[in-house]
Amino acid sequence: MAKSYEGFSFKEHQRIGKQILKLRQQVKALDQKVAGAYGKSSKPAKAAERILKDLGLLQGELNDKVCEENPTSGKLELLACYYPKES
Repeated sequence: MAKSYEGFSFKEHQRIGKQILKLRQQVKALDQKVAGAYGKSSKPAKAAERILKDLGLLQGELNDKVCEENPTSGKLELLACYYPKES
């Protein structure tokens, strides 16, 4: 029998969305430092770019999940979990 997973609560999605946003900002700053020190086409810079891309993929996948798990909520409220308005 396959294991059934509960998923995250809406509050957990909100918290994780903020964590991912913070991580993306940190990795972007790191990517810029590495690219400045070793060049954009260096292996370290490409590794940092992959991390940034993977965080973006995770952000998108979890955004899809929060929308699936909360079909009666407003779309803007759901999008704000993983794609908050810049303040």
